[in-house]
Amino acid sequence: MPAREIAVKNPFKKGQFQPYTAPLYLGRYQARHKCPYSFNCNPYLGCLHKCKYCFSDHIQTAKHTRFDYVRPADIEKMESHIINGIKGKQHDKISKCLQMRIPIKIGAMTDPFQPAEKEFKITLRLLELLNRQKYPVIVNTKGSLVAEEPYISLLASMPSVVQISLMSMNDDLISRLEPYVPSPKDRIKIISKLSEAGIVTQLRAAPIIPMVNEDISDVVSAAYLAGAKDVLFHILFMKKNPYAFEKLSGALGFNYLKTLRNNKHWAFDGKGYSYSMSDYQKYIDSVKPIVARTGMGFYPENPPVPDNPWTSCCGVEKYTGFENNMSWVLMIRGRKIGNHTSFAEYIRGSGCPYVADFKRKWDSGVLDQVIPGIYFNPEDKTYSRMNALEFERMCENDSKASRRK
Repeated sequence: MPAREIAVKNPFKKGQFQPYTAPLYLGRYQARHKCPYSFNCNPYLGCLHKCKYCFSDHIQTAKHTRFDYVRPADIEKMESHIINGIKGKQHDKISKCLQMRIPIKIGAMTDPFQPAEKEFKITLRLLELLNRQKYPVIVNTKGSLVAEEPYISLLASMPSVVQISLMSMNDDLISRLEPYVPSPKDRIKIISKLSEAGIVTQLRAAPIIPMVNEDISDVVSAAYLAGAKDVLFHILFMKKNPYAFEKLSGALGFNYLKTLRNNKHWAFDGKGYSYSMSDYQKYIDSVKPIVARTGMGFYPENPPVPDNPWTSCCGVEKYTGFENNMSWVLMIRGRKIGNHTSFAEYIRGSGCPYVADFKRKWDSGVLDQVIPGIYFNPEDKTYSRMNALEFERMCENDSKASRRK
């Protein structure tokens, strides 16, 4: 299927957040608290991998447009923004992130090493620019090009972490859900090749689709033997979107929406379906010993426990070139919040690049909606942390409420 450039209608209203049409962007407020490295770059709008569970498919398109085409980013404009931002010639939030050398996550929404890269080479030009600056990057991909020249040499000579997505070692399942990506064995070979080149490689065992691929022990074992350093995963969030369920149900061979509605462990929040917090924690606890046997790092996405020990959701700050470049990662999930913590206490020494915006959100009392286990004190505009019993009760109440919906 050839990739070609088309004009994509902007599906967002004027003034609305538009990250998916911008090649370089800072994640939304909610995303910046789930992931402190939410500084993203998408070399392409659209993805020819066409994975059947992909949420970006229906987020990025207008109305019922299908992603049969890809639009490459304006690389000249992106290069200019990056260079001017690093040199301090611009003073927007993105430029401040560049001056702080906050790692750029390449491929947050669409794969930077999809087949379109062979034609347009946008990812190559981006990596060449960032390599000259020795700027830290996090790459998320399923594509085999990442382990080929000149990409592998560029990544090996700059601060980089490559996250390879692999949800199962079952060839039949992968051929149905991910029809245009390398096979499981080929992706394990990619991990091995990157690791042998000295590139830090992580397994992104995602998405976990309940009742489909919950057992990831074989994926973890294969990735460990290939040289992966860490395991990342997240549970599939299914938007309440007929097209999304139609795609996934067709690939699986059964009505997945009907199955979800009959599964008491799934929660519906009005926008889509996912695990309830209590069941997500149980799943994390079941996977943790599997990873522990390998000695790899273990980083579930946005774990619900209020006292989690991680400073970020992927652990990259422990690797060379990423350390101490972003002290405000301590804000992740409110780790500095104790009893009636004020904004001044929370933000002190953080280096946060968007203090004014964050202060408005803090004072409005919405932080407890994105960081589980804390609550807002409106009388003095502070936040406090729940104790273990309070948090457990909240999880149970949320699960019951979502099932009633």
